[in-house]
Amino acid sequence: MTKLVLRMVAVLTMMISAAGCITQPPAEAAAAELGDTGYTAPSGSTVALPTEAIDWTGRGIRFEGPWQEEEIEIVIEVLARFADRLGEERFLVLVRKAVRTGTDGDRQTLIFNRDVVVDDRVGTWAFHEGRITLYNGLFDPEHLADNHALRFEHHLEAVPSGPVSSPMFTVAHELGHALIEGLRQELVDEGLKPTVLEDLYAERIDLDARVHPFHPVKENVVSEIGLWIFEVHRPPVVREFNDRTLGPALLGHPVKEF
Repeated sequence: MTKLVLRMVAVLTMMISAAGCITQPPAEAAAAELGDTGYTAPSGSTVALPTEAIDWTGRGIRFEGPWQEEEIEIVIEVLARFADRLGEERFLVLVRKAVRTGTDGDRQTLIFNRDVVVDDRVGTWAFHEGRITLYNGLFDPEHLADNHALRFEHHLEAVPSGPVSSPMFTVAHELGHALIEGLRQELVDEGLKPTVLEDLYAERIDLDARVHPFHPVKENVVSEIGLWIFEVHRPPVVREFNDRTLGPALLGHPVKEF
């Protein structure tokens, strides 16, 4: 009888230990799902989500990963500028359309993910996941200066809503990817070609006036969205495109040629 009791105790102990291994978060665990406000961050690796980030959760934008405080503040600042320029409701309409379209209607919440493993990238947009991932390179000034110099960088300091850093522009570029997908869906709903904005840009904007002269047109339009949001100075022909075509489309008005 004594041996049986001891055997049962041993089995129970193993079960409890195994359960602990399954539920114990690893040291590099993410800052929790957005609604988990009781999460305590491991020292030195991440921070609890600030109030502004938690507020965005309820509006359809979620943060995942081991964020540092200054990193998440950059994203929150960019989100605020998008919401101010477009109107929060319009901004979120485009975001939800993009995520719904990319995930075949499975969800409509945009995810900002922080990857702390990859060093040589800055940001990516995964259309079919509704996910923007930001990497170590985005928060490394030396890496940005060596690999992602911006030809219009001197204009980023003098914008009406306040200076724009290179990391802020990159976050805006990735958000621009989401917005262009939302716009494409709207254009299809209106019976138009989904790439009409990109086609007009390619037709009317010469290489020397583009944001990224030797990159695909879509990458240029995506960046123009961010620059329009920030109200960064652009060449006259691009300003005309923004005023007559891109800006109205972003605000939900009919697309006009220029």
